[in-house]
Amino acid sequence: MRKVDEKKIIQIIPMSLPTWAKYKNENAPSGVCYSPIVCLALAEWQDGDHTHRGVFPMDMAGDGVVAFVEDFDNYLGITRNPAEPASVEAGLLKEHGD
Repeated sequence: MRKVDEKKIIQIIPMSLPTWAKYKNENAPSGVCYSPIVCLALAEWQDGDHTHRGVFPMDMAGDGVVAFVEDFDNYLGITRNPAEPASVEAGLLKEHGD
């Protein structure tokens, strides 16, 4: 999914399953860190004359602000369990090594 600069949130959907955003973190022993996904946002954005809609995961940043996970340059994907190397990318479950 491409990074979208200007999104208008239409609806917030609470997360009911434990799901985590995975980020590259050179300061962590494993080289990655995880942050819980707190909600999904149904959002729309303009691309020229076209309006698009999509669902975007959001987590809580260190300062307490809820943000779109893909807006961070070190975002790697989503996992259901930080102990297991599985992530969701572009709507597909994809196995990868940590």
